[in-house]
Amino acid sequence: MSEKTKLNKKANNFSISLLIIGLIIALAGVGYFAYDQYTKNESLQVQLSDPEAQANIEQEQATEIINKLKKILLVDESQGDPAVASVTDSEKLKEAQPEFYKDVQNGDYLVIYPSRAIIFRQAENKIINIAPIIRPPEGLQNSSDQSSDNQEEQTSQTTIEDSQSQNPQTNPVETNPTDSNLNQ
Repeated sequence: MSEKTKLNKKANNFSISLLIIGLIIALAGVGYFAYDQYTKNESLQVQLSDPEAQANIEQEQATEIINKLKKILLVDESQGDPAVASVTDSEKLKEAQPEFYKDVQNGDYLVIYPSRAIIFRQAENKIINIAPIIRPPEGLQNSSDQSSDNQEEQTSQTTIEDSQSQNPQTNPVETNPTDSNLNQ
């Protein structure tokens, strides 16, 4: 054989060897990637099936959202930890309160402090809306409860008086309106 054919044969063998080695490396890479994805999915399924692990994941997410929010908004630490919820159905929220939720999107977060509610979009690191939470003073709640109690008392007294006037032969019975409320 001539030297050219020997060189060509060696070059062909070398090219084929490199091609085979390249294919083996590529297959090994694809196999490793598939195995890595499989183990991640398996781990995630185990975490999602365990309620305690799910709670830990949600707490970590909430902490991450709060920390990002603190970087762009002054937050009063004395108010305690806020409630954090992810928006999954923006249309329902828009129907419920269109003014506050007008720009909300699925995937946004609703962060609720005792004094205000915040819509935060993590993807853009933006505050979408803030609204104060207004609660009626406790004195007003108690006075409305007392007035309803007074109305019930007056109604029960009127009923007793009406029944006595219709049946004069019956002996008047003294009742305490609050006792009748206990039976209900």
